[in-house]
Amino acid sequence: MYELIKHTAIVWGHRMGLDKRGVTALEYGLIAAAVALAILAAVRTLGTNLGLLFNNVSGNLHQ
Repeated sequence: MYELIKHTAIVWGHRMGLDKRGVTALEYGLIAAAVALAILAAVRTLGTNLGLLFNNVSGNLHQ
């Protein structure tokens, strides 16, 4: 029984070493997370700048 478990573990480990799909999926996940963070930073900056712009325009219209 021990030999069967050992053999199965060795075969499974070898197959996992040859299978690169998991690594590729992880890389795509990291890239997607980086893109999401970049978009979030851009939207926050743009939103702040737009708020300042509208407040400036509003202040100039009241004068």
